[in-house]
Amino acid sequence: MMLPKKPFLSLLIILLTVITSSAQKVINNPVFSSTIDAAIKIERIELTESTTSLFFKVTFPSTGWLIIDSGCYIQPSGGGMKYKSIGSKGLEVGFNKKWMMPDSGVRHFELIYPKLDASVSKFNFIESETSKWKIYDISFVSKKSILPEDLMGNWITKDNNGKWLLGLYDSVAIYNNKIWHYEKVNVLNNI
Repeated sequence: MMLPKKPFLSLLIILLTVITSSAQKVINNPVFSSTIDAAIKIERIELTESTTSLFFKVTFPSTGWLIIDSGCYIQPSGGGMKYKSIGSKGLEVGFNKKWMMPDSGVRHFELIYPKLDASVSKFNFIESETSKWKIYDISFVSKKSILPEDLMGNWITKDNNGKWLLGLYDSVAIYNNKIWHYEKVNVLNNI
């Protein structure tokens, strides 16, 4: 028996809509405005119906160690509800415990949070109020930076007066404790 074309087409469109709306969304190399410590980087964000997962890469000397605070949270930029971590993957020792860096000097791990409200377009990652690990204005957009990645980061963080002297990011530069927005970046070769 043959189904009429219009109801079949309508059913197919409904099924595709349901499947794509419930699929997880992945943002690789998300855009952010600034970070206090360039040793930690968010490589990917995965959004599902119930969670927001952040995939981190930490580059640190192989003789070093780190501790991930159990109170780490994400929060919409500009304030609002703090979303505490509900889990992790790749933290062999767990939260609040010393974690030695491998010989490679690179660690990867995932922190899982409740789903952010749909109205949130940017959010901050705060490892703890006293930690240097803070990433601001993380967006649900993949990075297409006008600045080469090798130039990004905190180059000079403090002078004798405690000022943030120079930090370069994909959309802003921080110089002498002031934020400057890029209009155009020219990178000279063969300097």
